[in-house]
Amino acid sequence: MWTALIGPVARACAAFYPRRRSLLWPLWLVLAVVLAFFALQVWLWLRPRAIPLSSDQIVAARAAAALALDRFERGGGALPATAVVARFSDDPSGGATEALRAEIAGRDRWTLAADSPAKAFLRRIGSSLCDAKTAGELLSPGNHVGIDVIFYGRLVSASTLDGVSRVEFEVSAYDARRGGEVLSGTFAERYPKVSTALGRRTVRQSRRTRIVVFALLVLALPWALRGVVERVRERKSNLASSVLMVGLFACDVLFGSVLFYGVAGRAILAAVGLLVLLVYNLAVCETIARRC
Repeated sequence: MWTALIGPVARACAAFYPRRRSLLWPLWLVLAVVLAFFALQVWLWLRPRAIPLSSDQIVAARAAAALALDRFERGGGALPATAVVARFSDDPSGGATEALRAEIAGRDRWTLAADSPAKAFLRRIGSSLCDAKTAGELLSPGNHVGIDVIFYGRLVSASTLDGVSRVEFEVSAYDARRGGEVLSGTFAERYPKVSTALGRRTVRQSRRTRIVVFALLVLALPWALRGVVERVRERKSNLASSVLMVGLFACDVLFGSVLFYGVAGRAILAAVGLLVLLVYNLAVCETIARRC
C-alpha cells in the first residue's frame, strides 16, 4: 500500500519542482508556510487543556483566600482598602484567582477593582490626569489612582482524594500606601472538612452513589414505618403525630449530614431539600392513614 502511495506523490513533486533556480525560493516559502500551518494544528490539538476547578475545589480555594485576608488584617493591613488581584501563575482556568476576588468582594471595608491591575492603573491614571487642576497633580498622577493593595501569587496544587478536595496557593500583597509588601505566605484548605473515620469512608464513595443511597433511604423510610404510622392514626393524638413527623425529619437530617459533609455550608440547597422531604413525609403518612 505504501509503495502505491509513494509513487504518485514522488511524481507530483517532480512535476511541480521548478527547473529554474529563481523559482526555488517561492517553492520553499510555500512549503515552509504549509509545514508551519500543520505544526500549529498539531500543537493546538495536542496541547493540554485548562481543567477548571471542581465545585468543591472552588469552595476550598475560597476558604484558603479567607485565611489570607484574615492574616492581612491581623498583620496590620489598613482598612478600608481598594484591591486588585493579578492573575495567579499556574492557574490556567483562573479558579483560584476568582476565589480570592470573590472573597474580597464579599467582605466589608474592601472594594474590589473590576479591571486587571494594569487596566485599573492605566484607567485611573487617565482619569486623574483629566481631573488634574494643578501642575503638581499633572506631574504625579500616580498618587491619585486609588489602588491601595495589589494581590498576586501562584496556584501550588488543586486535588481531590477520597472525596476531599484540597487547594493550596501562594499569595502576596503589596500595599501601595506603605510602598511595601505586607503579606506573603502559603495558604491551604480542604473541603469538606472530615475528621471522623466514618466520614472518611463515606466521602470515598462517589457523589452519585451517595445521592442514590440517600434517595432510597428517605423515600423508603416512611413506608418502612407503616406500622408506626397506623398506630399513631389509631391514637388520634396531635402530639403523637407531631413526634412522628419530627422523628422522620430528624432521620432525614441525619442521613444527609452523614452522606454529604459540608452541605450545611450551602444553606439554601439544604433548606429546599429538607422542605421537599418534609412535604413528602406528610404526603406518605397521609396516604398510609387513609388506607387504614
